[in-house]
Amino acid sequence: MTPIAMLFAIAVLLLVLSALVGLGLLLVPQAMVRLASVRYGCEPLPRLLCSLDRVYHIERFFYRHHRVFGGFLVVGSAYTLVQWLWHAGRLGAVAETWGPLADSATVIVLGGNLLGFALGAVVLLRPSLLKVPERFSNHWISIAPACLLRGAGPEAILNRQPRLAGAFILGGSLYALVVLAQYFQFLA
Repeated sequence: MTPIAMLFAIAVLLLVLSALVGLGLLLVPQAMVRLASVRYGCEPLPRLLCSLDRVYHIERFFYRHHRVFGGFLVVGSAYTLVQWLWHAGRLGAVAETWGPLADSATVIVLGGNLLGFALGAVVLLRPSLLKVPERFSNHWISIAPACLLRGAGPEAILNRQPRLAGAFILGGSLYALVVLAQYFQFLA
């Protein structure tokens, strides 16, 4: 089984399970809501959101070991670029099969590796050059106001309108299954 076929199988399985959940919410909404409250507790989303509001400081460790991180970036991106250049003939055959998707993937992989190589060289040789962009981008956005919005999350919608939520889940999963089937038919 190829990796793409395995991913399709997993996606189909997950979509079928979500369709069953949506169907269950349509047919027996109170039992499904009770099952969800037993499985996930009273309010899991606000609790998870509040736990995400902790600040993690890794800059000191990163700057202390900048040679290791920079070396990994440079070696990894250089290896990928060399392999791409070495196997460019085989990639041409893949590009004929996959068409525009292969062109997009090539641009993303090459661009990402060139950016990774440049960033790795900066981290390896002169990590202090990253202080200004880091200061500019390292702003903490608190999600504490979202923790205060109890009763406005997906659980509240599920508790208030379980059949409507089930209809949306069922419709979305069936739509995704149809799109996936059409895409799989395109590949076959």
